[in-house]
Amino acid sequence: MKKFHFPKMDRNSLLFLSAILLLSIALLPAAAQAAPAAAPPVPKQPSGKTTDTTPTFVWTGVAGATAYQLQVMQVYTIGVATSACGASTCSKAPGTVLVPGPYSWRVRAKVGGVWQAWSALKSFLVAAGFSEGFNGGSTGWAQFHGTWIYDAMTVYSEGTAGDYDSFYYSYLKYSTFTYEVKLKRSSGGSTNGLYFRGLRNDFNPTTFVWSNTFLFLYTNNGDFFIGWLEDGNVKSPTGYVASSAIVPNGWNRLKVTANGNYMRFYINNTLVADGYFAVFNNGFVGVFMFTDTGRLDIDWATLSTSAPAAPDAAADAAGVLHLDESMAVPFELPQGP
Repeated sequence: MKKFHFPKMDRNSLLFLSAILLLSIALLPAAAQAAPAAAPPVPKQPSGKTTDTTPTFVWTGVAGATAYQLQVMQVYTIGVATSACGASTCSKAPGTVLVPGPYSWRVRAKVGGVWQAWSALKSFLVAAGFSEGFNGGSTGWAQFHGTWIYDAMTVYSEGTAGDYDSFYYSYLKYSTFTYEVKLKRSSGGSTNGLYFRGLRNDFNPTTFVWSNTFLFLYTNNGDFFIGWLEDGNVKSPTGYVASSAIVPNGWNRLKVTANGNYMRFYINNTLVADGYFAVFNNGFVGVFMFTDTGRLDIDWATLSTSAPAAPDAAADAAGVLHLDESMAVPFELPQGP
């Protein structure tokens, strides 16, 4: 086989060829050269806490970008045209409703036909209320103890003998709120009611009652009870109080408002008590029942993030109990009078 031999080159010839090669690379079309990576966009808003369930996302623009992608982690990823950008920032309101809770989001740009690196994650919290009809399902609600079953119109539990079954909104803790639930205990005299500002991780391992929570409950005997559990110990400024506002064995609407230390308590739109309590300032809301007989149905539950901060003329109505924390005395765990 014939061998080829390349002529030897001196140093000047090699330098000349190198210069020609570099010049050729410089003259290549831009598409044939590797573009330097663009710096990622910087997410701006939303950040921190918002009550907007359809927030507008704002980030810094990237020079030369032809498109963007916006990603709300574990929810959606959408494309965004550069028409959403102004001189220095871009904004997009996807319109997808976000349920209350924590979120993280990020964005990236397309430059020179190539998707660039994602931005750093930006966190925010949707601190909004809810309105749940329990018509075959729910969003954000979870059973803490017992078996809770959805039918076409309600969610219900038939209870666990000797236990406190509970169902709660798991996405967010609340401090200031107006919380209302429509519920019905079909029979039996045991307690049914609301947890609020509760810590559902602390519970009695025998009865499964939450160990640190406010209580507002009623019985089919026509009594209500306002109090709280603190490290499993029950205190109440009322004990069991008879009320004509209660519908035995029928549908009842329990409502509590809380703003700072001031609270109000309603049964079927009748204000039965108000007062000042500094025991807990934040926590989960839920519904509970103690079981002897009969099932508990929940028709709907609503919560808004506003509430009265002090008494007004409505609180001066006849028959309204005026309470404060100093009036509370120890009680046995509420099961029914």
